[in-house]
Amino acid sequence: MDEEAIRRAAEERLKRFAGRPDPVAIWSFDSRIGTKFADDSQNGFVAGVQGGVTAVDGGVRGQAASFDGTGYLVVQEPAVFNVPDITVSFWVKPAVLTGRRGLIAKRFAGTGAPWVISQNGSGIGCEACEENGVWTFNFISPPALKLNEWTHVAVVAQNGVGLRIFANGQQVAEKPNPARRAANTEPLVLGREAWGGDPPKGDTPGFFQGLLDEVKIWTRPLTADQIALEYEAGKK
Repeated sequence: MDEEAIRRAAEERLKRFAGRPDPVAIWSFDSRIGTKFADDSQNGFVAGVQGGVTAVDGGVRGQAASFDGTGYLVVQEPAVFNVPDITVSFWVKPAVLTGRRGLIAKRFAGTGAPWVISQNGSGIGCEACEENGVWTFNFISPPALKLNEWTHVAVVAQNGVGLRIFANGQQVAEKPNPARRAANTEPLVLGREAWGGDPPKGDTPGFFQGLLDEVKIWTRPLTADQIALEYEAGKK
């Protein structure tokens, strides 16, 4: 296939998934397909293991994915997570509260991205660039994460509106921005970002240390009330 055909195929795939009421991807880390973590939405977005990631007991529900600071998960899907409106929700239990570490991001390499969610010390960071490559969406929440404690995080990115960060069902930060966010052909990556570390460096990846559980992605913007319900449903 030539580049134009590949582009058209990606656009058609994105259209098929955009705006669905239910999550288009769910990783509970309770089941595998071979060596990969299954996508409980049944849409086939399996998460492949790279390095030090294992399933452990003690998740919010059942098992959680444990990241040792060297490994990450990769979902080989170039198109769907470029949707203009998206909500990413997950539970996180960090083992360290220093440095910049990838949580969930639509990129692997240091390229333009429609959204990047990271741990910045005890704050939650969001980044995204405009279609022209300028990073005008970047911001960090106030302290929201606690050492070795579960926190529910949700990020809503909506074209023409901007980005919002929620922690434990409450909005904690926002970045109004009417610009359109860039798209890319990068995979979805959990537990690693293109740059970071402790201290953060631009040429060093930032690996997460701790647990992730109940990761869900919607191709629409959830409301504040819907996010609060997700938090309440997952509380122990």
